[in-house]
Amino acid sequence: MGLMKGYRKVHILDFHGFVKEPWPASISLQELLPEIGRAAGTIIKMRANRAIKIREGLHLKEEFLRGWQSWPLWLKGLLGRGRLRRQWRASLIAQERGIPTPEPLAYLESKQGLVPFKSLLVTRYAGGFSTLTHYLQGKTRDEAWISQQGRAFLRGLADIVRGMHKKGMVHHDLKGSNILVKEEGEAWEFLFTDSKASRFGDRNEGKVEAQKRTGERDIVRLLATLRTFFPASERGFFLESYLSCGPQEARPLISRWEAESLRFPSPRQPNDEQK
Repeated sequence: MGLMKGYRKVHILDFHGFVKEPWPASISLQELLPEIGRAAGTIIKMRANRAIKIREGLHLKEEFLRGWQSWPLWLKGLLGRGRLRRQWRASLIAQERGIPTPEPLAYLESKQGLVPFKSLLVTRYAGGFSTLTHYLQGKTRDEAWISQQGRAFLRGLADIVRGMHKKGMVHHDLKGSNILVKEEGEAWEFLFTDSKASRFGDRNEGKVEAQKRTGERDIVRLLATLRTFFPASERGFFLESYLSCGPQEARPLISRWEAESLRFPSPRQPNDEQK
C-alpha cells in the first residue's frame, strides 16, 4: 500500500499501518487496537472472524483469525487480498478522485509470519445517514413523497452514480445497503460504502459509451433494490437520467438491464446501521 498525502506510517503495539494526520478522534488507536474481537463500543455486527462497531464518532471494521474455519481469510491475507485491506485501498482512491465515501482514517494489521492475524479499518462515522434501503422503505410508503419528490430523488441518485462511473470507479456490489443517504432540505447527499470489490480504471468524462460499459454491472445490481420501491415507469426515469438521454434512445438498454436485474434478490429486511 502506498503512502498518500495526509497519512503517515505508524507502528503501534504490534500493529503496522497508515493513519490520517492529524488524528481526528478523542479516542486513540492505542485504546482501540486491544479491543479487536471484543465487545466494546456500539456493536453493529459481531461474527466469528469479524466485527463492526461505532465508537466516539468512528466507524470500526475489525477482522481477527480464529481456528481452522478462518482458512479462507488466512489465504486471502497471505495473498494481500484481505477484505479490509482492499476496502482501505479503494476508499483512498475514491477519496482522491472526489467520489463520495466515508473518510478513511486508519488501517492497521498485526501479522503472524506473513499473514495479517488482526486487522482494523477506521473511517469517520457518517452521522445522520441511513442506508438507501432503509430510507426508501420509509419514504415510498408516502404517496405524496413519490409524486412530489420521487423523481428528484432518482435524478440525484442517477447523477451521483454516473459521476462515480465517469471518474473510473465500478463498485461491483452497488446494492441498497452499500449506499448511504442523508436528506438535506430538498436535496440528498449520498455516500458509497463497502467498496472492497471496486475496480478503478481511466476516467471517462464525456465518454458515454465507455460509461455504459463500465457501469452496467452496478446499474443492474442497483435496479434490483429500486425494483422493490419504484414502479417500472420510475425505474425507467432513473435509467434515462443516468444515461442522460431520452426514452427512445434508452429503451433497448433499459429492457436488457431490467431483465438482468431479476437475477438478484430483493433487499432483505433493511438495517439502518452502516455496514
